[in-house]
Parts: sequence; structure tokens; C-alpha cells
Amino acid sequence: MSRWFRFYDDVIHDAKILKLSDEMFRVWVTFLCLASKGEGRLPPPTDIAATLRERPAKVAAWIAGLRAAGLLDEIDGAYLPHNWGGRQYKSDVSTERVKRFRKRKGNVSVTPPEAETDTEADNDDAGVARAPLVSKPANDLAEQLLVIAGHDPKFWPPGWCGAPMRVETWLAQGWKPEIITAAVRGAAARKKGAPAASVQFFENAIAEEVARQAAPLPTVQIRQAETFTVTHGTSQNRSGGSLISAIDRELAAIEAEERADLALSEGPVLRISN
Repeated sequence: MSRWFRFYDDVIHDAKILKLSDEMFRVWVTFLCLASKGEGRLPPPTDIAATLRERPAKVAAWIAGLRAAGLLDEIDGAYLPHNWGGRQYKSDVSTERVKRFRKRKGNVSVTPPEAETDTEADNDDAGVARAPLVSKPANDLAEQLLVIAGHDPKFWPPGWCGAPMRVETWLAQGWKPEIITAAVRGAAARKKGAPAASVQFFENAIAEEVARQAAPLPTVQIRQAETFTVTHGTSQNRSGGSLISAIDRELAAIEAEERADLALSEGPVLRISN
């Protein structure tokens, strides 16, 4: 006999679900169906393996993965989907209540309305309203990045399904939307081949751009120019030891030698007197 269970549309914003791979998401939904048949409890792992025609080791790996993700609890040796009791109500399958409802409505096969609230918060407190996990700015920015990457916004690839939650994390870290879009646009332009399979492809480029924008500007130190005064040798500093004084003395010595050599080359001068 087939039966139904409650499946909430807010699951598309659940952080735990968004982190699942495509395979694990299908496994999780399959386990919900099995739990529904077992009044909220999963069959033993060996029975699950037989039902799904899978190896017991594979089923054990699935169970371990869903437990690590916080989507499966172990209670008294049995496995239950997390918060199954908070999301499913006994009155959903109350035979007497359904019979009374059908009798009043002419035996129509319609699920009666519930007195319990259909709203259940992620913190396991049924009926407590909460803000969405992903804000509208994050959703809008994720779609913008999807288009920049080269995808059609009407058909989100599987790897991009968790993009809004990832973008929400970036914004919570203080990353500016304009920096994110600029970094993604640059990385997408440099990428060769098919468009990026997920938004995580751009995370390093965004982080580098954020760090570059946050880096302090280089400082320029202006130093006063040094002034040097050069004076020519005078009678007062010729006796000094400065470089200019030494040069002046050397030049004077050279000139004296040249005059002496010139006098010797000309020979004695004969003077004739009248």
C-alpha cells in the first residue's frame, strides 16, 4: 500500500541539503520513502540493500554520509531521518479522523486539513518562524554570476544549485558584490572550454581580488634634497687639506715646471750694448 509523507518546499534553501551531491540527494529522498513505510524508522541496512538491490557496503557508506551531514539520526539502534517526528504528524494517517472527514464531505478521497501547523523551523522547534537561509540579494547575485559564467538562467546546472548559499556566505564575510562580479567576469573571460561547472570555480579569484582591494596603499616618503657648497681655492684655504686646495696646488706646480722648461729651451739671451 502506498502512502504519502510531508516534503517541505523550503528544502531548496536548507544548507544541509545544498551541500549534498546529486547522488546523496537521491539517496536521502529514497531513505525518506523507506522511513515513511516504517513509521519514521529505516529498515536495517541489510534490508535496505536488498530492497534497493545494492551492496551492503554501499548502503553503509550512504548511512555514514547522511549521518555526517546531520540528516540521519541513530536512536536505539535504528536510523531515523533527522527531525522526522517534528515534520510528520500522526494525524496525517489517523484512520478515524479521515473517515469522519470523508463522511462529512461525501466520502471524497481528499487529505483533511490539519490542526497542527505546517511550518517547522530548522532548529527543530515546530511552528517557530525563521528568516530564509538565503536572502534575495544572494539569490540575485548568484543568478548574475551564473549568466556571467556563460549559463542559461532558465536551466541551472546541478553544480550551481548550491550557488545562492555559497554567495550568501561570501556576503556574510563582507565581500562586496561589485568585487565578486568583477572577479568572476575576469576569471570567466580567461577560462577556456566549457563554462564553469559550479560557482566554487571562481572562489579563489574572488578571494584574491578581495585581498588586493583590502591591501593598504603604498606609502611614499619625500626626503629633503641635500645641498653641497663647492668653493674655489683662495689664499685662505690653499694651506688647507681640501680636495680643491690640493688640485690648486698641483696646477700651480705644473705651471711652474712648464715655465722653467720654456726658459731652458730658449737658451741664454745675448744683449748688445752700444
